[in-house]
Amino acid sequence: MEKEYQLIVKNCKKFGIYKKIVDELKINQLNSEISEEKQIPFLLAIASIESKCNPKKKNSNTGAAGLMQLMPVARKEIEMSSANAFDANTSIKMTIKYINWTISNYLNNSNFAIKNGKTIWESAQSNDEKLAWILLAFNKGPGNARKAFKNGSNPIEYGKKYHTGFSLFYNFWNDTDHLKAIGAIIKIDEPSETEKIENNLENIVDSKNFFLTNKGSLISENTLRNMILRYLI
Repeated sequence: MEKEYQLIVKNCKKFGIYKKIVDELKINQLNSEISEEKQIPFLLAIASIESKCNPKKKNSNTGAAGLMQLMPVARKEIEMSSANAFDANTSIKMTIKYINWTISNYLNNSNFAIKNGKTIWESAQSNDEKLAWILLAFNKGPGNARKAFKNGSNPIEYGKKYHTGFSLFYNFWNDTDHLKAIGAIIKIDEPSETEKIENNLENIVDSKNFFLTNKGSLISENTLRNMILRYLI
């Protein structure tokens, strides 16, 4: 597995996959059920499990092609030209489009409310379950996801192999050290002026002691801290 990770990191750096994903997400977002902070590791995990982050990959048996290995039927649904299948930017853009299309046309389409009058989306007990249905639809096709739902299948168990692989890669890319390895710039928020002052107070105030006012009465550390803050700010 370690060699596989090394190859994926190498491909990510070689083809600039992280930056391409970031740039595309500035224009097109995934469905809001996938929170903003999860979208980068989500797409990186898909690219990792599908092509090992190699946009030139082609599966001659199934016709799946490109970074996200979109199938011919999927490319047709979202009007993606086969000529662009191996362009990483296009593959990312169309994957976002395809996932959103799958949600609106299958997973959350009232015309497919086939269990107790509820859609797959409405029946899901959590965002994690919704994510499992997204992965199942992406891997096996939305039609098969509908069949699994109709038969009462658990999406995680039904697509266990793919879901397990996705989870491994998602956790891998959720690690900032791994993101930095492929050129990600992790923004660290600078502390505000007030926070800087409060941090400096740690060098002034001993939290174990109490202090005397000029009248000789005891005051707590918190009181002293607030007095200094009022004076400095």
